[in-house]
Amino acid sequence: MTGVSAREPAPGRTDASRWLLRRRVLPDPALRLVRFPHAGGAATFFHGWQDRVPHGTEVGAVCYPGRQNRIAEPPLTSMADLADQVHAALRQRLDRPPALFGHSMGAVVAYGVARTAGRTRRRGRVRRRGGGPGRRR
Repeated sequence: MTGVSAREPAPGRTDASRWLLRRRVLPDPALRLVRFPHAGGAATFFHGWQDRVPHGTEVGAVCYPGRQNRIAEPPLTSMADLADQVHAALRQRLDRPPALFGHSMGAVVAYGVARTAGRTRRRGRVRRRGGGPGRRR
């Protein structure tokens, strides 16, 4: 496996426009929904969600290095580095209440981003949703 692992984001890697793909940018969104694709997936996995969310919700999907328009970039080899770099890239977009949604591995990345955000800002809560073994009802 080839890739990059560094505690500090590489130069240019925290540019939000490279990390977050959005079909429509809202001038004053009530909520920002950030989606995280599964392992091997791409941001386009969530195509069409903008038309299915409540008015005032801005929808974006994270594009990982080594995928889609970032195919020439080496993938990251550390989940912690991925979460830290996504958080650094999205930091300026967290001026509104964010909703983080991850599918499969994307849920792990979203959780890592939420934990990183929690260390830098003590507002909001992290909620885990999903099924699986040991889930309490």
